[in-house]
Amino acid sequence: MKSINEPVKNEAAIVKLINIFKQNAKDVHIEPEGKDFEFVENGELLVLLLCEGKMDIYKTSDNLLYASAMAPFILGIEGSLYRYNHYRFRLHHQCVVKTLPLKQCVELISAHNLIKTVLDYQAYLNDYTASRIELLVNRTAYEMVRGLLYELEKLPYEIRIKTSIINYIKYRSNLSKSGIVSIISTLRKGGYIEVCRGKMISISRKLPKKY
Repeated sequence: MKSINEPVKNEAAIVKLINIFKQNAKDVHIEPEGKDFEFVENGELLVLLLCEGKMDIYKTSDNLLYASAMAPFILGIEGSLYRYNHYRFRLHHQCVVKTLPLKQCVELISAHNLIKTVLDYQAYLNDYTASRIELLVNRTAYEMVRGLLYELEKLPYEIRIKTSIINYIKYRSNLSKSGIVSIISTLRKGGYIEVCRGKMISISRKLPKKY
């Protein structure tokens, strides 16, 4: 079951861009405990290519887990210093990441006539940002939980079954644990979600819009 009007990620287009960009890219070493990625190196802006794995994006103001980017993913083409100063980008040890200077990336875009592909991808990023605002800003606690449950359901089963529902929602919303537990318990008793040992198996029925 999918939520309505969700941003569409064109993975084929992203892979096409990565395959061209990585010819000029270098590998990023990630320590076992993970690594915060910096988009500026020696005064030069970088583009990040997430080839495998997951990257978590946190707001620096309150350490809210704003989003988790799953491979394939590219970040940095827009060259936004504002974004880099207001968010923290955490790479997991299992990630396969490459990087190249923004200047080289722009040259490759021009040489391979990739402007349309890049614009389509940037439109997806803009849509995703808008969807986060729609989910988290001026929403009730239930509306945030409802939206995040639909988001959690979209994760691959092997990842979802290892993910705590409470932690997933808490880290992404800053809602209180007790409030989240109460809502989850009500939805579970109502037969809306199937839960096993704190992990979500599935959404069994369309979640009500109001609590």
